[in-house]
Amino acid sequence: MRARIPTAILAALVVGSTVAAAVQDSVDLTAVDRIKAEAITRSQVMDHLRELTDGRGPRLTGSPGFDAAAKLKSLNLRLDRTVRIALWSGEEQGLLGSRAYVKAHFADPATMQLRGERGKLSGYYNLDNGSGRIRGVYLQGHDAMRPLFEQWLAPFRDLGVTTISIRNTGGTDHLSFNAVGLPGFQFIQDPLDYGSTTHHTSADTYDHAITADLMQASAVIATLVYQTANRAERLPRRALAVVTPSR
Repeated sequence: MRARIPTAILAALVVGSTVAAAVQDSVDLTAVDRIKAEAITRSQVMDHLRELTDGRGPRLTGSPGFDAAAKLKSLNLRLDRTVRIALWSGEEQGLLGSRAYVKAHFADPATMQLRGERGKLSGYYNLDNGSGRIRGVYLQGHDAMRPLFEQWLAPFRDLGVTTISIRNTGGTDHLSFNAVGLPGFQFIQDPLDYGSTTHHTSADTYDHAITADLMQASAVIATLVYQTANRAERLPRRALAVVTPSR
């Protein structure tokens, strides 16, 4: 039996300088159609899932989705900003990987001392709740994002993506970004047997992954990354927390 290693969470960060000329937000439906075709019609998502889950650790069902996002270049779709794919370790021990990254690159949440790269990050997307297909997104109380998500997710209503919730959800790495005023989001997913069987158990293996769900998630994530990368302005910022100096 393979040794189990600490859970790793995959995520996408979109960074880069803002574009000088602002344009009205819109959805590139041609690009969305190409992404959906690549992620669903020609998907090879299950071909590498066994190696990722058994070879690199449990709960990596998010990896095919972010692999699709990383392959946007192969579709010859322009990206005006850099897309970083993050593989976090130490999530179960207290979001250690993402917290350390945020502190090093964006801001120290204890003092709110800002780092130089904070002004370049546009948004952060996180998929962490098993194989269940995406049904929507949690706004984390950041209602300024609602109009954008309504536009960007509209082409996926036929695939069941219909919910934009103002609610917060916790327990994963988007919280590290939210803590320093950056827009970070976790998706709403079908629960399947994630909470009852696979979560933190030895049953968390690739055979519990649902091929069609992973294909759908790949298309949704890649589209949001594409839209975020090509938006003329960064995503709306969250308010910075006020830190009270200790006495």
